[in-house]
Amino acid sequence: MSELSPQMEAALASGRALVLAFCQMDLKDGRTVGLLTGSGEIKWQNVIFRGRDDVFGTIAAIDPPSDGYGDEAPGMSFTLIPGDTSAAADLSSPAMQGSRVRWWIACLDDNGFVIANPWLWFEGSLDVPELTLDASARELEIALVSEMEKLFMEEEGRRLSEASHLEVWPGERGFRYMSGLSRSIMWGPGDRPPGLVYSTSPVAGSGMGGNGNTSRQVQY
Repeated sequence: MSELSPQMEAALASGRALVLAFCQMDLKDGRTVGLLTGSGEIKWQNVIFRGRDDVFGTIAAIDPPSDGYGDEAPGMSFTLIPGDTSAAADLSSPAMQGSRVRWWIACLDDNGFVIANPWLWFEGSLDVPELTLDASARELEIALVSEMEKLFMEEEGRRLSEASHLEVWPGERGFRYMSGLSRSIMWGPGDRPPGLVYSTSPVAGSGMGGNGNTSRQVQY
């Protein structure tokens, strides 16, 4: 089954459609940047895609998406020729990392309009931009990673505390009133609950002459 819409298939079969790639970057600061290969501009889904953006320049090259294997997620990269160094520094800011980026392959009809349902080529997040400067050129290579990258994130070293909990689930306040809780367990046969820290002082009422059940404090 083809991933292309019937309209795109018909346009490609006709041999007359203009094929291009265009990119939409939804930056963390609220800006939306639309770029396309070639010159001119098109409007699609209320976004204007330009061959040359006043701030971020033009697309110089595209490294097509690659399939991930093992412990790697799919990814791709593309190269911009930004208008100036400040624009490159803007995209290279750590605050921009994780911005949503999408690439489509589209066909235009004879009037320059996008034929229905362009093919979503790649969707991911802005990862690591790399700026290259020399005497004749200024290029910004932008690496993108798939959302599947999140599947490889390990939560090692997480603590049973509200601060650590919120790093994984922002806004979830289930630990708000549970910090620093302690409870007593019986000292004797059986397994100790894992991940707990045991104090060494006995609880009042234990010891010689008691009932023989010594309890100790457990701190999360």
